[in-house]
Amino acid sequence: MSNWNPPGGDEPKHGQTSGGQYGQEPYPTSPGDQQAYGQPQGQQYGQQPYGQQQYGQQYGQQQYGQQPYGQSYPGGPRQRPGAAKAALLLTYIGSALALVGLLALFALAGDESFQEGFGEAAGGNVDADAVATLLRGVSGVGMVLAILAIVLAVLVGKRRAWARIALTVVAALGILVGLFFTPIGLIWVALCIAGIVTLFQRSTSEWLRA
Repeated sequence: MSNWNPPGGDEPKHGQTSGGQYGQEPYPTSPGDQQAYGQPQGQQYGQQPYGQQQYGQQYGQQQYGQQPYGQSYPGGPRQRPGAAKAALLLTYIGSALALVGLLALFALAGDESFQEGFGEAAGGNVDADAVATLLRGVSGVGMVLAILAIVLAVLVGKRRAWARIALTVVAALGILVGLFFTPIGLIWVALCIAGIVTLFQRSTSEWLRA
């Protein structure tokens, strides 16, 4: 007999599959074979499993516990409310007007005609030197209070809660100085009262506590 083999080559031996070695699965060549080869359905090559976050996905996002800019804190608004802006504006305007007026009064305190007019307004028979000393002393105190009010208003703008209490005390003393120079000082009195009222509005208190 001849050793003739049928076309197609040698038949696979026992335990050996066609196109592969003994016990080895054939390499998948099509998407259907890839799915059957053990890859989950609907998941492409290189895609992470469902529910996992990609590396660096959270990069650049806000840190834990931080609030985005412009949003409100749980204790109150982050942005400066209108009442706080009004209080600071009144403080700046009133302090600037007080400084100008008190500086002028301090310079005029040594003028004889001004001393005589002030003495007549006070009821007469007032010593000129005593009038000058009194005017300069009260004017000096008023200027110090005006400067302190400006400094404390800046600190209130930076949300220092204690500065609001200090500014209220300074404004109360400013009211007394303004009453001393009635009727001109009534302008400063009105500004001090308005500033105190706006400082203790609810929106301002929440903003300072935030």
